[in-house]
Amino acid sequence: MAKAGVPKIETTMIIDANGILNVTSKDLSTGKYANITIKDRSGLSEAEIERMINDGEKAKDLNENR
Repeated sequence: MAKAGVPKIETTMIIDANGILNVTSKDLSTGKYANITIKDRSGLSEAEIERMINDGEKAKDLNENR
């Protein structure tokens, strides 16, 4: 159970065989969700996409440890 005022968010990141990154986040208390698809043609380099994935994993770990 999350502390009062601390959102409980579930995030899923999937990279398909074509290198397309799909990210979905859901606020478990409200049921609201958002998603984004990042395609290779987005202008992001592989390093930038990898950094975003790593940042997302770090945020996930921080949220789980609260």
